[in-house]
Amino acid sequence: MDDLADALLALHRPAPADAPQNPFRGVGIADRDPVVRARIRAWHGPADLLERVWDAALAAPVWPGPPLWLHGDPHPNNLVADDGGLAGVLDFGDLTAGDPASDLVAAWCCFDAADRERFVGRMAASGRYDEHAWTRAAGWAASFASAMVPGSALEPVAAHIARPLAAEYR
Repeated sequence: MDDLADALLALHRPAPADAPQNPFRGVGIADRDPVVRARIRAWHGPADLLERVWDAALAAPVWPGPPLWLHGDPHPNNLVADDGGLAGVLDFGDLTAGDPASDLVAAWCCFDAADRERFVGRMAASGRYDEHAWTRAAGWAASFASAMVPGSALEPVAAHIARPLAAEYR
């Protein structure tokens, strides 16, 4: 958990103007609203929950800082662990620049409640993220969950994301 926080903190630096653009990651939540909202409403899980989380993210202020470098897809299938912790981060195909909240989704994708709290605390202690980053990140978590197809290798990740969101957004 600390290793992933450290990796993201190392990556989340201001990106140059010619950094790759990605229409799906790092963009403002409102830019994704029509597609994500439709996907949430069609989701096989608790769609009303994901829609509440998404609406809260939409209501949050946009990222006030410069575009930061982002991995773009930090879920468990893109992380390699060994007995000592994080051994590697894979799949930089969504590498982009923008709002770091889309990478902070890892808090819900990768951790149980205690480790999520520690991860959030470590990231927040850096002072690099605005006070609304975690609300937007929860919205990104709802977006990720709604994109995970039933029967796919990522379906268990969708359930793992939805459980803590349900507790936080009753």
